[in-house]
Amino acid sequence: MFTDDNVPHGYSPDGLTLADINVLIWEVSAELRKTPPPVPTTALLDGSARAKRDRRIVRRQLHLIVSALPTTRALPAETGTEAA
Repeated sequence: MFTDDNVPHGYSPDGLTLADINVLIWEVSAELRKTPPPVPTTALLDGSARAKRDRRIVRRQLHLIVSALPTTRALPAETGTEAA
């Protein structure tokens, strides 16, 4: 965990001591050890989540390409009735 060397001159802006921080870290670690491992959802199992993710990636990449292309206004076709 943390040692006194990590805190300059014992300064702690939030008022927590090193002992408090170490206790909090141990409590969080204990909670994380108790949580069950993640279970894949049906979307992950049947591949639909992967397909949706792939579509999002392609859409983002296309947006980057399109937004990088310079755009110009198309001039209207001449009809012969324009003012001089």
